[in-house]
Amino acid sequence: MHTMLRWMFVVTVAIVIACIPYQSYLLWKRLRPSTPPEQKQEIRGIQANSKAGLLGLLLTAAFFKAALLATEHGEQVLRWLVRILGLRMVQITLAIILLILGAAAFVFKEENQRIYGVTEISFGIAASMVALQHVAVNNFFTTLVTLGGCVYVVARGFSNLSEGGQEGIRKKGQVPKSESYCLAFD
Repeated sequence: MHTMLRWMFVVTVAIVIACIPYQSYLLWKRLRPSTPPEQKQEIRGIQANSKAGLLGLLLTAAFFKAALLATEHGEQVLRWLVRILGLRMVQITLAIILLILGAAAFVFKEENQRIYGVTEISFGIAASMVALQHVAVNNFFTTLVTLGGCVYVVARGFSNLSEGGQEGIRKKGQVPKSESYCLAFD
């Protein structure tokens, strides 16, 4: 998992570096006096998408870090909570926390469907990595079911990413997709 976290950092930095020339060009084009106002508005939309993409990359790195911590310390924290609060209280507390997180995720998705899609993809990848760390002969089928769930979450993430991009263009009159791609920064 530590190696994966390092690679995730390297990929994130590479994507950011790869998009610097494109973003610099857009900034120059937007600030140029001869650029028509409607094109400047389109460029602002591209730059807003870039910020959303960067946030998605940061959320991806955060999910990988959380997965790493959960696999290393999650069981210890859970045992400590059960000892202090009791099993039933920990179960009720976790159920309430999951309900609140689910509602917050729904609100977040309604407002930021593209970023939600990137986050969902990240979560699916992180969850699959955690599941693969616990593969054993006696729980192989359980791991396969978990990985199937991860595939579904990743597929839904791509769907939300796509739907959010189309919805954003329709709602805000932003840039056509063909003009707004810059790797993960769109």
